[in-house]
Amino acid sequence: MLIVLAFMTYAVGSGLAARKDASLGPEEYFLAGRSMPGWKAELCERRYTGRVAEILRYVKAFYFGTLFNCIVLAFVLLAATRITEPFLPWHEWLPAGTLSPLAAIVEWVGKPLTAIGLDQPDVWLRSAANLFSILVIVGFTALYSTTGGLRSVMSTDAVQVILAFVATAIYAWVVVRAVGGLDDLPAWLSALYGEARMHEMLSFSPIEGADAVATVLGLLGIQWFAQLNSDGTGYLAQRSMACRSDKDAKVAAVVFTYAQSVLRTLLWLPIVVGLMILYPADSAVTGEAATAAREGIFVLGVRDHLPTGALGLMLVGLLAALASTVDTHLNWGSSYWTNGPTTSTIGCTVSASSSSRRTRRRW
Repeated sequence: MLIVLAFMTYAVGSGLAARKDASLGPEEYFLAGRSMPGWKAELCERRYTGRVAEILRYVKAFYFGTLFNCIVLAFVLLAATRITEPFLPWHEWLPAGTLSPLAAIVEWVGKPLTAIGLDQPDVWLRSAANLFSILVIVGFTALYSTTGGLRSVMSTDAVQVILAFVATAIYAWVVVRAVGGLDDLPAWLSALYGEARMHEMLSFSPIEGADAVATVLGLLGIQWFAQLNSDGTGYLAQRSMACRSDKDAKVAAVVFTYAQSVLRTLLWLPIVVGLMILYPADSAVTGEAATAAREGIFVLGVRDHLPTGALGLMLVGLLAALASTVDTHLNWGSSYWTNGPTTSTIGCTVSASSSSRRTRRRW
């Protein structure tokens, strides 16, 4: 808990520290004055300009700034309940009746925010506790991301990704050691799930054969072409535009690609396979219950196998990853509406010099 409180203090402090510079204008707030070093930022260039593009900016402002953001945040916050439920039992900590209003709201909606079944007597109280956790996380994240703009978002994100990688590396080492090492993984999987299923789990493609590989590569190609940021927009574009030079932006893109697609995956794979051994699937549980059970395994492994210090670090890493997504979408999404009518974070050219930006009238 001390580690969590220390990170929260740092995040809020970074927002307050960047507040003065962030208040100088939209470019300072949403692009950090284009002052970010490459290892802190991630993306591209302003694009859509002129009166002809105004309708497009309105459409994108609504779609990305509101609809898309709300959907993504809904997925992220729902996933957050799987993290918070084992570690933040507010219904046990707070006085009786404190969460009753939230419990009534969740029960009225009819969708529990918990991994336990609807037949459990405390399902709505647990759901209320998870909803309270969401409110705390969003409130804390909004506090520093709205006060310091992109500067505070980047300052906290840099710490968040380091914490997440360190904690994940420790978790991977603990899980692999618990199953006897990497060499023992195939034998364990074969014993638990059968030889054929073991080969499927460890194969590069979901199914064997040249046709299967072509299908997988074709699917990846379609995803690349239709990817959200393929037109130069998105939060990655915002991060690249915030870089202080083209060189920093290129470095940022390379660092992001390898950290996101290579390093993170290499750490996750042994964790996933190891947890399938430590917590084998129950064939008697099917449907949504089975899905919910599998979703909670990652956090159960954290709770059951990590020692105290590593447990706190991993919990901060998980919450930091959540906060990183929330603060990014809050800052990036609001930029569409702030600049939407005549300009856009994704599409206007700013010619102000660095010195003139710093003397610009506060807004």
